[in-house]
Amino acid sequence: MNILRKSLDTDPSSPMATWGHLILRASIGAMIFYIHGLHKLEGGLAYLQHGTPWTLAKEVAEMHFPAPVASAFAATALQFLCSPLLALGLFTRLNAALLTGTLSVAILQNLLAGRDPQLAILYVLVLLSLVFLGGGRFSLDARRYREGRKGKVLGRVHSADAPI
Repeated sequence: MNILRKSLDTDPSSPMATWGHLILRASIGAMIFYIHGLHKLEGGLAYLQHGTPWTLAKEVAEMHFPAPVASAFAATALQFLCSPLLALGLFTRLNAALLTGTLSVAILQNLLAGRDPQLAILYVLVLLSLVFLGGGRFSLDARRYREGRKGKVLGRVHSADAPI
């Protein structure tokens, strides 16, 4: 009966919810980094070094974005840089919001190319949830917040709080 009771617990600070939050945040960050960011970066570098056709830049151009190569590199940089920070839980809401925007364009890109946007939609829904949920208990955001609160309770003045 105890397992059933735990499964019905809706407290977001419960151990089950805390671990679930960590798994969700870390796995989505790792997936976006490895499957999308790294892959796109390799394609972009091959384009710059050898002139290899870069599918992403071509598709961005077909969407009539200005400066398609620069736009493709901007999307690549966001996926490559924001996703590991998201996995670690550092600036979670900001990184999730940036990735939500980037992957929302990926939904449109998939629709225009006649591909199934299901994966991009799933990413956006999880990322949008993290925009509202934040990093959770096991995140660098939570650690930074706890340390900041601890310093204020103890009366310490941090350099950011010090008068100029």
